[in-house]
Amino acid sequence: MVDTATTEDTGYAIGLDAEQSPYQDVMQCPLLLGNAVDDASTQGEAALFDYIECKVTWNANQIPTLQLTYPEDGKFIKLIQVEKVIVGDINRILTHQKFRINEVLRSDQNIVVNATHIVGEYLVNNPIKGSEPITGANVTASWCIGEILGHLAKPVPELNYDSNMTKVANANIDISNTNALNALLDADQMGDKPGNSVLAQYGGDFYFDNTTIYHRENAGKDRNITVRYGENIQTYSQEKTINDMYVGIYAFATYNPGPALATLNNVDWNGVADLTDWNSVATVTYNARGAVDIYNAPVKGAQVIGQLTTGTQIQLGKPINDGQTVSSSIKAGVQLQVNTMNGDQWYPLASGGWIDGSFVNFDKTGDYVVNNVVGHIHTAIDSAGNLVRYPVNGTGTVSYTEGYKNIHVYYSPDQGSQHFRVKDKHGNEIKIHNGTKLKYDYVTTDENGKTWYRIGPHQWVYGDHLSTNKNGDVQAYSSRGYGLVKSGAKKYALNKKTGTMEVQYHHLSLTAARKQHKKKYIYKGKGKKKHPVRNPNYQRGKAITQKHKYYNLNYGQVRVGGVLYYKLSNGSYVKASDIDKKASRTTVPESPSKIISNISKNRGKIEMYSTPSKGSAANWSIPANVEFDISKSAQGADGKTWYQVTYKGVTGWIPAEYTSSSGNNDLEPQAPDSSANSYDESSDETIASPQDQTVHVELTDDLDNVVNGVIYPTGFNNSPENAHIMKLDLSNCIKHDDQDLSGLQDDGTYKATATDIQQLYQAALTKRISNWCYSY
Repeated sequence: MVDTATTEDTGYAIGLDAEQSPYQDVMQCPLLLGNAVDDASTQGEAALFDYIECKVTWNANQIPTLQLTYPEDGKFIKLIQVEKVIVGDINRILTHQKFRINEVLRSDQNIVVNATHIVGEYLVNNPIKGSEPITGANVTASWCIGEILGHLAKPVPELNYDSNMTKVANANIDISNTNALNALLDADQMGDKPGNSVLAQYGGDFYFDNTTIYHRENAGKDRNITVRYGENIQTYSQEKTINDMYVGIYAFATYNPGPALATLNNVDWNGVADLTDWNSVATVTYNARGAVDIYNAPVKGAQVIGQLTTGTQIQLGKPINDGQTVSSSIKAGVQLQVNTMNGDQWYPLASGGWIDGSFVNFDKTGDYVVNNVVGHIHTAIDSAGNLVRYPVNGTGTVSYTEGYKNIHVYYSPDQGSQHFRVKDKHGNEIKIHNGTKLKYDYVTTDENGKTWYRIGPHQWVYGDHLSTNKNGDVQAYSSRGYGLVKSGAKKYALNKKTGTMEVQYHHLSLTAARKQHKKKYIYKGKGKKKHPVRNPNYQRGKAITQKHKYYNLNYGQVRVGGVLYYKLSNGSYVKASDIDKKASRTTVPESPSKIISNISKNRGKIEMYSTPSKGSAANWSIPANVEFDISKSAQGADGKTWYQVTYKGVTGWIPAEYTSSSGNNDLEPQAPDSSANSYDESSDETIASPQDQTVHVELTDDLDNVVNGVIYPTGFNNSPENAHIMKLDLSNCIKHDDQDLSGLQDDGTYKATATDIQQLYQAALTKRISNWCYSY
C-alpha cells in the first residue's frame, strides 16, 4: 500500500518475530471490512484502490491511528461508515493491521476518515471491572497484563498478549478512574507518586499486531511516525463519530457497611445479661416520681417490666454504653451496635431487667463498681495506715469511766461479719474494768481511722478505751544509735513489776542519814488510825547521774507513761531528752513512729474484705510482699480502688493503696482490651469489622439486558463488536441497609446484597434512559 508513512518506512525493526518478512505482505491499497473479526486476507467489502491518501501515526507506546482521504465521488463512498474497519499497513513489518473507523469528516470534494487501531478500540472505552486496585507482590508484567485483560467489562476473547519482561515488582495499579488501555500504557507519574500502569512500573515497549499485544524489554528505535495532511485537504465538517458514544454501561457502586443495630428482637437481652458477673452494687437515686422504671432491654422499643424505689440498693452487672456491640441472636458470629435509650449507660439487674445508669449512683456506703483488669502486683505497706495490722509489744491501762466503767473485747477489730463481742465459756460477754493493765502484741487501725490493740488470739480492745501514756504503761522498741549524755542527766531503772521508770539514788549510811537530820519514821493514816512507818527515803541520797560521755544506744528504747527512754550498755536508762542531739558525733535512734512504720512495711498485714466497701472486713490478713495476679478491680463509694485477690484459699478485696506494681514481674492493672468490660464476644477469627471493609456492587447477568455486568439497550440481544463501554460510578445512588445481614459471609467479610444490586440496576436504567446515545 503506498503512502502509508511520511518518514523512513522501517518502523520498529528490532524485537519483532524473526519469521515475519518485511516485504511479503505489503498492501497495495487499504481494504474495507464490515467487522473486526472478518478475514483481513480477503478483499472484504471493498478494496479502496481509488483512495487519495492513507497515513498511519505510530508513536512509541501509543495506539496507532490511521487517516484516510477518499474522494467524495469515489466508487465505495457509501460503504465507508463509522464502526467499520479499514485494513492498512503500519510499516513493512506490521502489515494488514485493522483500524476501527470512529469519525468521518466531509468537505465539498473529499472525505477524511479517522480510525483507531483495533487494540485501542477494544481497550480505550472498555472499563476494568471492580473498584479495588490490581495489586501483587513480586509479580511480572505478564501477570499484570493478564489481570487487566481478564477483568474487562466487555470480554474480548480475540485479544492475547506476549511479554518477555523479566523484571518483577510490587504491583499497585489503580483502576477506579481509568480504562484498560491507560492501565497498560499510562506514562509514569511525576514526583514521588507510584506508577499507575504496567508501562510505568515495568518499563519496556509495547507494540500491537492486530489483536496481539507485545511487551518487550527493547523493541527498537522510536521513529516517531506522524501524519502530515495533503495540500488538497480543505475545511471539514463532522458528519458522524463514535468517539463519545457508548453501547453499554458498566455500572458499579461501593460503600462501607456500618454495623447493624441491636433491637428488641434481634438480641437475646436476658442472655446478654447472663454473661455478666454480678459484682457491682449501687443505690437508686432520687426520682421525682419516687420510683425508677425497669425495662426488658436498653434499646428503643423496650417495655417497662417493673420499678425500683428511691434508695434501694441493687446488684448490677457490667454496663452497656451507647455504641458498644452485642452478639446477634439471629445470625451467629455477628456483632450488633447498641444505641441505648437516651444515649445513657444501662445496667442489667441481678433481679432481672435493665435500668438507666443515670438513675443509680455508687456514692453510698456499700456501693461499688467492678471491672475486669489484667495485672500483676505485690502487697506493699508504706506506713501504718488504715486496715494495716503490725506487731508491737506493750502495755496499756483501761481508761473508761462511763457507766459501769467496763470495756468489751471484740473478735475482730474491723467492721464486718467477724466484728462481734467475745464471750467466755459460759456465754457471757467478756468485760474488762477500768484501770486494768493489759499487755498487747498487735496494733491496727480500722477503716474509720480508730486504733485497736490485740490482747490475745481473736481478742481486740478499742484504742480509745486503752491509755498507753499512764504511769505503768510501757511500749518497747528497738534502737540503734550513738549519743552524748548531757551532764547531770539522771540514771533510771525500769521496774518491770509496776511498769514504772524509777530514778536511781545513792544509798546513805545511817550515820550520814542522821547528819542530814532525816526523819527515820513518818506517819500515815488519820485520827486513831494514824501510825508511824519507816521512812522509805531515810537512807536515800542524791540522785545518781550518768557519766557525761558518748554511749551506744543500741540496747532498745521504751516509752513509759508517755516519756521516751534509751537503754545504755550498763543496763540503766536515760531520758531521750538528756541526749545532746547537737553533739557532733550524736546519731539519734529512729523514733517509735518511724520504727512502727518500718515494722508495718516489713512485717505488717493488710486486712482483706469480702466486698470492696466499708463494713465487710473478712478478718483475714495478707502479709507484705505477697505477689498476686489481678483480674478484677473495683471502685468503692469512697473513691478508693480495690483489687480482688485470693490468699491461702480465701478470696476477697484489698485496697490498691497497699499494693505496688513496681516489681520486675509486675504489671500495672488495666483493662485487657477495649471491649474487656463490654458484651462484645467477637474475635478476629470469626468476624471482621464492617467499618474496615469496602463492598463492591455490580450488576449480575440474571438481570434484563445485562451481560458480564454491562447493561445494554433494551431489545439488543447480542453485545456489539464495538467495545465502547461507559464505566459509571453510581455509589451516590445506593443506600445500603445496615440491618440487612444477607451479604455477611461466614468469614466475616461483606458482599453486595440483592437489594444493593437491585438499587444499582434501577439507577443504571435511569442513567441509560437519560444519557444514552447509540450508533447502530
